[in-house]
Amino acid sequence: MKQFLIPLLIALLLPIAGYAQEDSDPFALIQQGQRQVERGQLQAALITFKKAIELDPRNGMAVNAAAQVASFLELPADSAFYYTAYLFLEAEYMGDAENVRKALDKQASLIANGATLKADMLPDDGEIMVNGVPLGRGKFSLPAQSGKAYEIEVNVEDYQPYKETVILQPGEVKTLAIRLKKIIYFGKVKLKVLPREDVKVYVDTKYVGTSLEEVETVEGKRLICFEKEGFDRWWRYVNVPRNDTYGLDVMLRNQSRPDGKCGVWPEEEGY
Repeated sequence: MKQFLIPLLIALLLPIAGYAQEDSDPFALIQQGQRQVERGQLQAALITFKKAIELDPRNGMAVNAAAQVASFLELPADSAFYYTAYLFLEAEYMGDAENVRKALDKQASLIANGATLKADMLPDDGEIMVNGVPLGRGKFSLPAQSGKAYEIEVNVEDYQPYKETVILQPGEVKTLAIRLKKIIYFGKVKLKVLPREDVKVYVDTKYVGTSLEEVETVEGKRLICFEKEGFDRWWRYVNVPRNDTYGLDVMLRNQSRPDGKCGVWPEEEGY
């Protein structure tokens, strides 16, 4: 058993020789785990590899080593978990995806009272973490252990974070439909309008107030429009900055054409 495992781990560790032996260094921990494997201390080695993964959850070498050691310790659920992560992280790049899939399938078949945990997420480019380890982007399928807690967490820029803990029943196949909610960011438009009195202000054709000095609105391209009796309508598209302020100076002109209304989009009037 150990004779088969050691060459595989040595092959993984060759590129990292020379790293400092520190508990804060995942590569040093991988080397420590390798020495423990060589001494037959597989339980200790698995703990060490898990520590390395905690420090660097995307370290494919540590994840693959943990999967192999767990399989020799007859911990198929742990092994399947780490093989699933390794397939996502590095197997295609390393060229051993086919062998890893076979190993994963074998471990999955050995899980007593097993279950299956899947995810289908939008947006589909977000990375999904399970128990602190990335298992997929937008989706994953995990041979799971019933009765065990799996904590799913997703953090995607500009979306509200997602977190859920799942415990499966024996034989259960559960698919999480994860739909992230987009965060709406706001900015401000500081207004300097002449003349100032009795000027109605509209944002994206919606009336927001009269004689305002500042408007808060959703970031991005916004239509700002002004109406005052006896003056031409004035409008402009502005890019409202996120969590910042855009300054807008406006000089209204005496009425020179038929009244225009800010409650409609300029494009609809043929401008």
